[in-house]
Amino acid sequence: MPTHLLLLVRRFNEAAGLYSLARLELAMRNPQAPLAPLLPRLGTRGLNAASRPLAWTDAGKRVLAIHRYRRNAQTGRVQIARDAAWLSFQRTVDSLMQITRSIETLRRRRGEKSR
Repeated sequence: MPTHLLLLVRRFNEAAGLYSLARLELAMRNPQAPLAPLLPRLGTRGLNAASRPLAWTDAGKRVLAIHRYRRNAQTGRVQIARDAAWLSFQRTVDSLMQITRSIETLRRRRGEKSR
């Protein structure tokens, strides 16, 4: 796996871990609200396997679902308290979106199909 991609996967996995914690805290502080989508980590072996596009496609779709959840909370469709948990959640979503865009850009440069 190219070094750039490996570093991005590592950053994605770190951000996914932080997102999981922020998601849990948000759920604990807002038990009435629907849960934000889950986001599993990416494995580096899976990115070299024949199933690579499917693995990343699934992760990319989940990040988009997370982004939609945040947008729904921002517009009031999902009722979330505006507190420290919400701010932490938003920061992790921003980070995930940035890393996802970076991975997509690298994939396009390498000639791989986007999600």
